[in-house]
Amino acid sequence: MSAAIGRPDAWRFQLTFGPAMILAVSFMSVVLGAGLIGRDFRGWLREWLGRVRAWALLFGILWAAYFGIALLGPYLFTTEASSLVKHVKWTAAVTWVLTTVGAVLAGQSTKTGGTKDSEKTSGVLALLTTFGPPIFILGMLFLISNFAALCCTSP
Repeated sequence: MSAAIGRPDAWRFQLTFGPAMILAVSFMSVVLGAGLIGRDFRGWLREWLGRVRAWALLFGILWAAYFGIALLGPYLFTTEASSLVKHVKWTAAVTWVLTTVGAVLAGQSTKTGGTKDSEKTSGVLALLTTFGPPIFILGMLFLISNFAALCCTSP
C-alpha cells in the first residue's frame, strides 16, 4: 500500500492505524474472556461491554479516517505516486468538482426541499443533495492536508 501512494514514512502509518489496532486488540481479548466465562458472564455486563466496544470501534474508524486524510492524503498528490493513482487522482478531482457543483445547483433548485416523501424531489436531485455535502467536505479535507504539507515542506 505504501508503494501505491508514494512511500510515506512509517510513523505516518503507525500514527494513523496504531491506536485503532490497539483498541481492537484490547477489546478482542475482552470478547475472548467473555466467551471463556460463558453463561456465568452477567447479561448487563455483556451489554455494557458491547456498548463500549461499539464506541471504541466508532472512535477507531474516525481516528483512522481523520489521521489518514491528514497524514497520508498529501502523498496521493505527489509525483511519486503510481500510475494507477495518477489516473484515479484526476478522475476523483473531476468527480469531486462536478458533484460539488451539482449539489449546490440541486440545493438551489425548486424541485428539492420540503418533506422527504415529497413527490417534488426526484432521484438524482435527492442523491446530490444527500451525498454532495459529505463528498465536498472529504475533498476539501484532502486539499487542506495537501496545502498544509506543501507549507511545511517548502522553505
